[in-house]
Amino acid sequence: MEIPKLLTNWQNAIKDKDVKIILDNYAKEAVLLGIYANNIKIGHYQIKTYFDELIKKEELNVVFNEIFAQKITNGEVYNGVYTFMWKDKYLNLHKSAKARFTFVYKKIKGKGKILTHHSSVQYNW
Repeated sequence: MEIPKLLTNWQNAIKDKDVKIILDNYAKEAVLLGIYANNIKIGHYQIKTYFDELIKKEELNVVFNEIFAQKITNGEVYNGVYTFMWKDKYLNLHKSAKARFTFVYKKIKGKGKILTHHSSVQYNW
């Protein structure tokens, strides 16, 4: 499966735990509905607080399992499933969370930026 460059940039920034680069992937007015957030994060300041907490996880990584791409006027939409993985430093165990995602990218000043990012844990029924 080929991962689109826009998603790869975000994925690498998560793995590198580089909040500055993570935020550079998001539009200034972006909206994030994150897996681990109890409320909607709007704009860089609130999105930064979310990722500041997320990157505290040891051996953090994210892998795309499925991706469905759609072209829209002046942007792209990606839906699919990804898996976050990390090490629980207290239990010394590797953990993971599989989640559905939607990224809506908009071209802003010639560069693809995340306008909306929604993620929800995928439960087994």
